[in-house]
Amino acid sequence: MSFGHSQATAAQAEAAFQQGASMVTHAFNAMPSLHHREPGLLGAALLNSQVYCGLIADSQHVSPLMVDLLLRVGRGMRPLAGISPRSPTPHDLGIFLVSDALAPLGLPDGTYPWDNRQIEVQDGTARLKNGTLAGTTLPLLVGVQNLVKWGVCEVGEAIALATMAPRRAIGLPQLIAEQPAHLLRWHLKQPEELVWERMSF
Repeated sequence: MSFGHSQATAAQAEAAFQQGASMVTHAFNAMPSLHHREPGLLGAALLNSQVYCGLIADSQHVSPLMVDLLLRVGRGMRPLAGISPRSPTPHDLGIFLVSDALAPLGLPDGTYPWDNRQIEVQDGTARLKNGTLAGTTLPLLVGVQNLVKWGVCEVGEAIALATMAPRRAIGLPQLIAEQPAHLLRWHLKQPEELVWERMSF
């Protein structure tokens, strides 16, 4: 059970967490901002060791500064239940990357149908005609590249936020030896330029 677009207060969110809600679909988006008097859904989620927060790292949905803040909060929190208390990383603590990609994923800029409306896609960002942010058309792994480019994550941590962390968020076991998998080879071409390629066998 995941909170998506929600105006829930911190108290309402905590009540839902106690009844089994365990995820926030995309942190910061379509929910009240963090506020010093009413921390809201996100504040309650960040302090709950049983709750996972999805993050869209496209620079449009969440400012890179706020991404950095969220990851710093993640690094400073206690580990999720069942995670060994070694050097904590955000993927241990309930933060994971999501793409928020819409049907025109990978298609060029232009106008596309979206339910009974139209969306305008420009530079991987989709907006309604009135300018409202609707989603992205970027692959999830662009978020990994962005985290490295912005200097808010080490390479291994950024990759884990798009691979291991989502599996944990939906209750899948981590990969084990001899398990079939689709593999990628990652390469850091320059200090802030991360690229990948699919591996074939």
